[in-house]
Amino acid sequence: MGRTAFSSLGSPSSLSVYIQPLKKLPQYLCGFFLLLYTLFFVYRAIVALSFPYPLAYWEGAVFYEAAQLSRQEFSPAALYPPNTGPPYLAGIYTPLFYYVTALFMFLTGPTSILSGRLITVLASAYLGYLLYRIARKEEVAPGRRARLGLAPAAALTPFATMALYTWGVLAQGAVLALCLSLSGVFSIWQADTDRRNKRGARPLITAGFLCALALLCQQTALAAPLAILIWLGISRRWRDLGQFAAAFFGLFLVVSLAFQLLSGDNFLRHITGFTSPSLNLGASLRYLVLGHFVLLALALSWVARPLVGRFERMDLWRIYFLTALVLCFTAGNATPDYSFALEILCLMSLMAWWQIGRLISLRTIWRLFSHRPQVAPIAMAFMALQLFLLWHVPVLDDSARTPGPAEFEQGNQVAAQVSALGFRGPLLADNSGWLADSGLTTELDDPQVFGQLAQEGKWNNRPFLDRLNNGYYKSVFYEISQPDTSEAALEQAVSRNTALPVPGRFDPVVLQVLQDRTKFTPLKRIGRWVFLVWKDPR
Repeated sequence: MGRTAFSSLGSPSSLSVYIQPLKKLPQYLCGFFLLLYTLFFVYRAIVALSFPYPLAYWEGAVFYEAAQLSRQEFSPAALYPPNTGPPYLAGIYTPLFYYVTALFMFLTGPTSILSGRLITVLASAYLGYLLYRIARKEEVAPGRRARLGLAPAAALTPFATMALYTWGVLAQGAVLALCLSLSGVFSIWQADTDRRNKRGARPLITAGFLCALALLCQQTALAAPLAILIWLGISRRWRDLGQFAAAFFGLFLVVSLAFQLLSGDNFLRHITGFTSPSLNLGASLRYLVLGHFVLLALALSWVARPLVGRFERMDLWRIYFLTALVLCFTAGNATPDYSFALEILCLMSLMAWWQIGRLISLRTIWRLFSHRPQVAPIAMAFMALQLFLLWHVPVLDDSARTPGPAEFEQGNQVAAQVSALGFRGPLLADNSGWLADSGLTTELDDPQVFGQLAQEGKWNNRPFLDRLNNGYYKSVFYEISQPDTSEAALEQAVSRNTALPVPGRFDPVVLQVLQDRTKFTPLKRIGRWVFLVWKDPR
């Protein structure tokens, strides 16, 4: 008699047809999540490029300072003024991103924030391409079995993190600095691992220049040059170390000295005295460890391989990872709201997929009692879980910060009101990006920085207070900060005179003047934005 359908289905050869795809299910899920999060990022980038107003407070300040540069012939004194009198500007970053943004403004116009965001979006795309090249080169190294999906996965995983989703479109220099740092390390690593080329000075000098440019873009970009110096020192390549150090320190010191002289000795004061990152170890641990535990565990297992008798050396990438991890916890608060997490998250993503690639290549089998499951599918399953935990859905997620139709409409209303008040006279704002977008100037570029310095006794705000008390500012507007942001609660705060700006934007003395209804009276509220006008006490 012929075999029944049930007996045919139960045969080992037939079962393998159904079981085999299940082994690849984690890989399919990882691919699905990575594609989904990449589409989320592309959506956010398109929206941000078309949204003509600041998405974040610091973005507005950078936008305004770049606009000032484009109007004042790129003078360092315009970016780093003495601040002994109005106008007050706080150039808290090193100058590269300001200048590149100002150059792009020749194409987009000095009142368009598109210039800075376009640079960041292009840098984010290049970052993904660079991670792909690094992972692909490691993937096809001798003794490895190439998997086409590993290199794209390593390149796309950072886009599933909230940090890159937040900072990857803002007019800030963080992503550009990361691209320059990563390019510097890649230049040396590629030359060192390519057996067809002899070692020479060109990759070292190129890496030194790239790392110096990264530091000139953001003063926290120290992990890459420190890692290269440590690695060359451990390898006892003293001549190479000298060549890299000469290129790195030479370019950085020459540019810094030039800006110090051309700014009237104000450059160092701005980039060191006007920035004070807050250290919150608990928040950093929660975000990096608890929020990315699979990425971190796989990356650390890759770093630990030379330490457990695997006959591997501590190569440049492992040292770079450890250096970035240490600096990430010492430079400031490593959360999605701060750019300090970007570098270590990209390195974590890269090394996590390297480790999975090694597991797939070796097909390591664990022995658990009578079962012998493969490690690779288990690792892929955990990666799929990790990506699910990193979810951020635009519009649905409050922390996604992607503008919707309501934000576009409200932004147009605020910009129209700012432009209308600009005809009354000088306008004081807690976000100078709105002023730059409207073609207006400001007397106080960054109240958050100067308010903090005034409390510490490092800045004399007497001239500014005199202008505020004497009616120099005809209008003031700021963003209301309170837990309940419903229309009823916001209107009640304005009517009761309890509406306060975001903490740190103005010092307590300035707040007392703004709340004095004999001097300033509310004019209009548009969402969380409240407008005050000068009321002559007479």
